[in-house]
Amino acid sequence: MPWDEALTRAGSFDALRPHLRAGSILARHNGEYSWPGGGAVRGPDDIKPSLWAEVRIDPATKRVIFTTIVFFVIGSDSPPVTRDWFAFGIEVERAAVERLFPAAPEPGPRHAGGRDPDNDWEGAARHVDKSVAAHGPLPRRKDGEPNRARAVALMAEWFRKNDPPPPAQRSIYRWLKDNPHPEWWL
Repeated sequence: MPWDEALTRAGSFDALRPHLRAGSILARHNGEYSWPGGGAVRGPDDIKPSLWAEVRIDPATKRVIFTTIVFFVIGSDSPPVTRDWFAFGIEVERAAVERLFPAAPEPGPRHAGGRDPDNDWEGAARHVDKSVAAHGPLPRRKDGEPNRARAVALMAEWFRKNDPPPPAQRSIYRWLKDNPHPEWWL
C-alpha cells in the first residue's frame, strides 16, 4: 500500500507510527537519499522497525525524514553523531494496515421514497415465463382470480440473484397490476 494511502487510512502519522515501530506493519522504500542534500545513498530496501523511533515528516515536502546514529563514544558526554536521510516510494503492508485501521463501511444507498429505482422488470418477467413453461401455470385463488403471490416470489428470487437489491414486494405487486400477464395463470 502506498505511504499516502496508509496515512489517510490511519488518520495521522501519530496513529501509524507505533505500529511501524513495533513491527506489526512492515515497510519498504524504493531509495534512500541524504537530507537535506538529496544525494542518493542506496536503492530499495526494507525499513527496519527500529528506524521509526527517530523520524519526522518534513512539513514543506511531506517527506519522511529518518535520523540514524552513525556512531557514539561510550562513556562520553558528547551527543552521538547522526545523519538524516529520507526515503521515497515508501510502501507498507496493505493487509496489516487494513486489519489495524479498518475502513468504515459505506452505507448503502437509501431509497427516499417516491419512484422506485430502475429495475430489470422484463428480466424478472422472463424468469416467471420460464418457470411457467417448465412447471405449468401459476395457481389461482378459489374465486378464480390469479394468485399473484407465486409470481411475486419468482420475480423477487430473480431480482435477488440478478439485479440486487430487489424492489419491495409491494412494488412487485404494483408492477404486476400495471403489467398483467394472464398467460401465467391459464
